[in-house]
Amino acid sequence: MTKVADLSVIFIKENGARKDGSICVYAPYKGEDGVWRCPVSMEGIHSSLPDIQAADSLQSLTLAVALIKRIILKFQEKGGVVNILDNEGQEHILESASYFF
Repeated sequence: MTKVADLSVIFIKENGARKDGSICVYAPYKGEDGVWRCPVSMEGIHSSLPDIQAADSLQSLTLAVALIKRIILKFQEKGGVVNILDNEGQEHILESASYFF
């Protein structure tokens, strides 16, 4: 799989437990059945996610990013925090509005 985008994060649960993680989106591919699929992973919060299926490559890619957004928002609604690291190693809260449309 070819990685299209990735982000190293720290998931902090509502109880304060911290877990290093990563969010990755891979290049969409067309299956033998003609359906486009886009693999996505969110290590540290989900052990596995299904490839996102759609009618074309752009739709599968945008649906994969939308899934990531929904999972992060649900995690935050439950009191969790997702932090990212800047170039100096300082943690900053991932603001969903800054990363997703």
